[in-house]
Amino acid sequence: MPLTYALGRSLYVPLTCRCNTVTLPQTRGPGFVLPRDVVASLLEVRRLELGVGETPATGSTRLGDLGGIGGSENSNGAKASLPPLDVSTIYSLDDSDTDTRRDHPITDRIICSDIETRFKEAKRIGMQYDSLVIAGEGEPTLRLSTLLSVVSRPIQSSCFGYTKPAIRVVTNGLCDAIPGNDDCLVKLKEAGVTGLSVALMTASPSQYAELMRPCLPPGISEPAHGIVCNFVREAVSLGLNVEITAVDRSDIDKKSAGDLALSLGVSEPIRWRPYYPSISSVGS
Repeated sequence: MPLTYALGRSLYVPLTCRCNTVTLPQTRGPGFVLPRDVVASLLEVRRLELGVGETPATGSTRLGDLGGIGGSENSNGAKASLPPLDVSTIYSLDDSDTDTRRDHPITDRIICSDIETRFKEAKRIGMQYDSLVIAGEGEPTLRLSTLLSVVSRPIQSSCFGYTKPAIRVVTNGLCDAIPGNDDCLVKLKEAGVTGLSVALMTASPSQYAELMRPCLPPGISEPAHGIVCNFVREAVSLGLNVEITAVDRSDIDKKSAGDLALSLGVSEPIRWRPYYPSISSVGS
């Protein structure tokens, strides 16, 4: 079962199912669904990382048994809900040195081998990817060392039309609060990352805490919302392409969120993702 998955012309690379906030799929609401192959890849990450569940292709959890078949903005075809994962949020994963990364069940070698397989298949059918996206269920910067190792490796340019690919990281923006992630943004840029999608969610620090339930290390007194804002501001100053994302909920002040994004230096409008409060709301 592959770990990576394609959405449109982008190749997505999940690194972990663990997160220091609620996961981004969770923020989309209980009715949110994904293409079945995406769900299968995310379940495989869970299986390898935590030893929980079975992949739909090999175990008893068949995709047909997963609820929430319906439409979403992701792609055409059948969809499935990502089953709930009963694990707590964490503020760090020990990913700071080579030996530790080797002990993690999803090593950079496994990830790069999976990417290579995708590239070979793309070449076989004459397809080209536009971008590489480091994203999945969990927060990729919890595994910053692995992330840097993956994106800094040579990438087959033939699968990107013989041009240097755009490499985007989808993140909650709390990288700087993770122990060991010193100079996070500088390292990301030096490794080849060109853009970030940051889930700022709201202009209200208290509402952010309610929606995202951040898990910060002991000793950090700054509110999580402020950490994310500083992360965005620094990313812009470094010349990274920054996209602010949020979920289009009725209780979020969209104007205030947009004004905040502009004040942080982000020129593009916020990308508002639909919220799905129930299965029946999907596709409506």
